[in-house]
Amino acid sequence: MNIAEYETAGRAVGFAEDRNRRAADERCPQLRATCERMSVPMPSDTLLRFVAFQTRLVRARSAVLLSSTSLVEAQCLRSCLDPTGMLTIVDTSAAGAQLSRQALSAGQREHKARIRSVHTDARTYLTKLNAHDYDVLLVDGDASNYSAAMASADRLLRSGGLVFLVDAFNQSSLKGGLPNPADRTEKTVALRDALAALRDSDDFDSVLLPIGGGCALARRK
Repeated sequence: MNIAEYETAGRAVGFAEDRNRRAADERCPQLRATCERMSVPMPSDTLLRFVAFQTRLVRARSAVLLSSTSLVEAQCLRSCLDPTGMLTIVDTSAAGAQLSRQALSAGQREHKARIRSVHTDARTYLTKLNAHDYDVLLVDGDASNYSAAMASADRLLRSGGLVFLVDAFNQSSLKGGLPNPADRTEKTVALRDALAALRDSDDFDSVLLPIGGGCALARRK
């Protein structure tokens, strides 16, 4: 690509972000403001719209979110689930889990899916959930979340269920993240292992997309 093409690509990304931001759930701006006050990283609006589109496509009733202080992702998923369903949030931060319960509590009075938010070790907690009872598994945050997800995804998801590995490029890494083969930081290694497991799996079809810091989408066969 030449300079003009790079500039055009950058403007296209900005255009898509603006368009998708305007189409976001009505509570997202408020939750983004909360995250900004707390200096909590947030996913791009384009990624959220992509997750919402795919979640609605499979008519999901139940989802699991592994993250840390994931208000925006949680609201995105909950708004896409069947009103009779449930969103389970496994937060690596105790403060994050409490904040999720408080910030999203208003939605409990609306005709929307219920929320269960816990602060615990993801790998241990996932083994306690019912097998083949979930439609969506979205993973973000700490390195341990990705390894925990890959250890349980096949057992948890129904046939046709989706896995989203977001922040898949780990662009915040000081060593360059996934695109740099020399980056051996914990999260980059965990992501590299997770992507390799999906690529080599006979149980999942997967694709890696350059959306919002990278997103791997996998479908359980």
